[in-house]
Amino acid sequence: MPGFGKSDNPRQAWGVEDYVELVKKLSDILKLEKFILIGHSFGGRIAIKFSARYPEKLRALVLTGAAGIKHSPTLKQKIFFVLAKAGKTVFSLPLINRLEKSAQKILYKAARENDYYETKGVMRETFKKIIDEDLTDCLKKIKTPALLIWGEQDRSTSLSDAKAMNLKIESAGGRSKLKIINEANHSLPYQYPEKFAKIVSEFIKKDNG
Repeated sequence: MPGFGKSDNPRQAWGVEDYVELVKKLSDILKLEKFILIGHSFGGRIAIKFSARYPEKLRALVLTGAAGIKHSPTLKQKIFFVLAKAGKTVFSLPLINRLEKSAQKILYKAARENDYYETKGVMRETFKKIIDEDLTDCLKKIKTPALLIWGEQDRSTSLSDAKAMNLKIESAGGRSKLKIINEANHSLPYQYPEKFAKIVSEFIKKDNG
């Protein structure tokens, strides 16, 4: 994906739509007619929107720790925004400005906004564009058989998000199942790869064999 790993950054800020079209283009190049799409975290955003837009391309959809439901800012986030804005003024002063990066790092870490802190330039604008999009309406369009695998200890995309996604897919007539792993967090696929693979394999064989 542009902007991730060793890939070059996009020339301008991308939204979820751009990444969806990239996946579509890749699937066309590889001549994939029916495939299983697995999305984790930000990849979950792409998978949700892809499934809503190109259902004919998918055999099954698997979401784990997927983002996509937009929430109102928490009290902590509101305080973070105020402090971040005030900090720009404070750290513009001589001598104090050399402490700006260290203070920013502490503030972003406290607010659990590490991903935003780590980005810069076009990828920071991409990050803001992506998290501003609410994919609730896309969830209601998913008809592809879906499996949601979630860590109960996930603090990045809470279990309540998983339950909401599962309900929205089902309420629109889709087929969705939610599997919760009690001891896992947001990194579930990396914490328990064998367990994750087993659950996905059983889902594929049973429901889409």
